[in-house]
Amino acid sequence: MNPIKWDGGEVMDWNIIKSKVAEKIANLPGADAQIVWAFGTDFAHLLRHQQPIPNSIPVLIELDQETTSGFAKLVPPEEGHVPIPNKKAGELGYCTAMLTPEFLKTLLDQQSKWKVHRVELQMPVIPQRPRPLVEYPTGGFHQKRAKSTTEVLLGVIDSDCPFAHPHFRDNSPGPKTHRTRVLNLWVQDDSALIDPEKCQCRTPADFRYGREANRGALNRLMRDSTPRHGPVNEAACYERAGAHGLRSRFTHGSAVLDLLAAPVPLSARMSDAGAPPPNWAADGKAAGEADIVFVQLPQDTMQDTSSASLARHLLDGLQYIVSCASPETKRIVVNISNSSRRGSHDGDSIFEKALVALLEAEQRLQVVIGAGNNFDESRHAQIDKLEKGGASRITLRIPPDCEAPAFAFVRIPENTSNVAIRLCAPSKEFEDTAWVTAGQAKALYGGTLPNQPLCTIVYPRPLSGSAAVAMLAWPPTRAADPDTATASFGHWTIEIKSESGVAKPIHLYIARNQTNHGAPPHGHPVRFIDLAGNDNPQRHLDPWEDDPEEPPFSHIRRRGGLNSLVTVQHDRLTVAGAYLFREKTPSLYSSEGPAAGGPRTGPSAWAPADSHRGLRGIRILGGVAGTMLRATGTSFATPQVARDVANGITLPSPPSPTGRRRSRL
Repeated sequence: MNPIKWDGGEVMDWNIIKSKVAEKIANLPGADAQIVWAFGTDFAHLLRHQQPIPNSIPVLIELDQETTSGFAKLVPPEEGHVPIPNKKAGELGYCTAMLTPEFLKTLLDQQSKWKVHRVELQMPVIPQRPRPLVEYPTGGFHQKRAKSTTEVLLGVIDSDCPFAHPHFRDNSPGPKTHRTRVLNLWVQDDSALIDPEKCQCRTPADFRYGREANRGALNRLMRDSTPRHGPVNEAACYERAGAHGLRSRFTHGSAVLDLLAAPVPLSARMSDAGAPPPNWAADGKAAGEADIVFVQLPQDTMQDTSSASLARHLLDGLQYIVSCASPETKRIVVNISNSSRRGSHDGDSIFEKALVALLEAEQRLQVVIGAGNNFDESRHAQIDKLEKGGASRITLRIPPDCEAPAFAFVRIPENTSNVAIRLCAPSKEFEDTAWVTAGQAKALYGGTLPNQPLCTIVYPRPLSGSAAVAMLAWPPTRAADPDTATASFGHWTIEIKSESGVAKPIHLYIARNQTNHGAPPHGHPVRFIDLAGNDNPQRHLDPWEDDPEEPPFSHIRRRGGLNSLVTVQHDRLTVAGAYLFREKTPSLYSSEGPAAGGPRTGPSAWAPADSHRGLRGIRILGGVAGTMLRATGTSFATPQVARDVANGITLPSPPSPTGRRRSRL
């Protein structure tokens, strides 16, 4: 194979990834592509500049005929920690863990010895910008946490908990100025709270990271922030707690918590034509009075829209919320307004299997998760089939001036062999690229940093009966750090071929790359491009709102891009979509199925997240009392559905799909 001569004179060449560890891991059945990529790049995009590889690496583990308690006993204390917050968690076959790098390598190399089936890395992708990190003492471990006394326990896993807001204070008889309904607040970020002694918080003994504050500590913070004969000074309270995110007018977590647990439901703030006007009256139902357990995701995880570490924090958060229930608790309703594009999208991910196992073990638990917001973002493509000896090409656009790495995932159906993948850089020829087959990891090297890949393809061997998921990764197209390699922006082309043919669809997914609210402006969206013009969502005449009914068809598909955390099916797992309140039709961005495999065909419940086509968004709560603004997305449809679940209300019928006009040329 000839090396590529780029315009700048640098010589680039596709090679086996320059890491013996990564090369070996890629050939293991069911290996995690993220682990291969991390070792193959020396964790370059998972750590800040010149930061050493940490002593403990977070992972998600699926065990092979072993319980979590049994596996925890096998792990030497000096090599790692497996959190077990309660007896039921110890009986599951799934867990999170913090392991030393050397023990992780040993575990991957000898999975049968350690009774491990699969392992997934759970480290966030870090923007390479300077950020002062302050290390605070742990202040000791919490051995016990407060238990709920209400029949319904509400759980939220999100960002920035407004525990001092009047909507979330105890409205039972007696003085309530300094009593919050937040039973426990676990901030999963060691640098989020200023001083453990000042905030009266500790690190949870079972999870061993983050900060945990119970209701008593939060009430004391509110009392210390209240002037004599005056209301609670929320800004001072949050400043004392180190909750700097709540100084913003909008926070994702406060909006979600408002729609889920405020005394006034959304239905009292907006009305349809001919309906009674809004009255702002409390409904007196369970969701407006229940105890709240809030799990605040780490800042790096919230700012990483590729979701590289989300699954681990969600699973830990679910276990934490369940551990706060008491025998008096009849139902535990958890809201998750986050989504991911990683994995096989067929219910086979470790997180989805762990979620089902947790739902089976804890019969009181009900989980509501958003469907996602990618319906109109051109981030799902599908090759219906490959003829014998045939090949298909799909183009995606890597944007310029982007400081975040880009990721695409190729799902190759189970029991399929002889499938190969290769990539062509902008303005280059395919003859200069390398084919990558199952069990391989190859990268494009060259330029001024010859040991850092400019693009990587990791294609692990699948487990028997499972789909293979290959990962394509690009470094940023602009780097604030001169020691970070940058990729070429423009149109990259993916080619997939098979000597024996593939009868089932091959799916391609792009991990989201936008910039979340409050994050440094480092991400720009990556999307698929149809050079033939069969898919052009930006055209001004007859804009497309759905997949076409008639040929010519494009590889780009709006349907099938459901949140990969919820492609599994369970009676107590609800997937929430968003619809237009006036038209009663799906919002144009709300993701839908079907999943790549399994029974999930789309959302199982819907709620309004837009007033109508001419007015996007709904009114939601700001960070402090008295602030209101509009927000849109399935993130804010999800807590409305969770509120109905908590109140025991029958979920409404899905909206009419005819509101989305199917494309016609």
